[in-house]
Amino acid sequence: MAIIFLSADDLARADVGHVAHQKWNHRCQLMVNVYGEFLHASDDAYQNFWYGESKEVSIPAGYQLSEANLLSFKSWGVVYTGKQHIAEEILVVTRHRGMVDYLVYMGYVPSDAVVISHVTDSSVLKDKTVWGVLPHSLSSLCSVFCEVPLNLPPEYRGKELSMEEMARFAGPAKCYQVKVVPF
Repeated sequence: MAIIFLSADDLARADVGHVAHQKWNHRCQLMVNVYGEFLHASDDAYQNFWYGESKEVSIPAGYQLSEANLLSFKSWGVVYTGKQHIAEEILVVTRHRGMVDYLVYMGYVPSDAVVISHVTDSSVLKDKTVWGVLPHSLSSLCSVFCEVPLNLPPEYRGKELSMEEMARFAGPAKCYQVKVVPF
């Protein structure tokens, strides 16, 4: 099951079910782009991947869904099971605007997630789901640490990337729980 994070802005749209469905399709297309040579429309694995996962959404804590929201979800095959998120519990650590835009576009984070360019106080990581690039000493402080691996050609390294370029070079997101072990 994959969770699509929706913001209050998303939920204000009359076509919120379509918005969630599009974010789901973006993720599916990414998987096909990355694993396309191994996934074929006739394969059971492809069918399970594309159609087998439910499109579940998480909404901002305290937000009350309208009947129109629920009908829109239902018409697009989106499931709402009561999951709610607190934007402050999701942290993005990056100095790249294109990465933030990409994370929101894919539904990995809500548009109101907290974004910082660098970690100057490690206490900001405690009990958070953190997206970005961190050394293991810091990622071990997070509740969950997530990254979007990029397969950048040499000519794109060291330069600012747009959201479209991020989408072109991004691999599937990966999340970890990093633990410090005794030596």
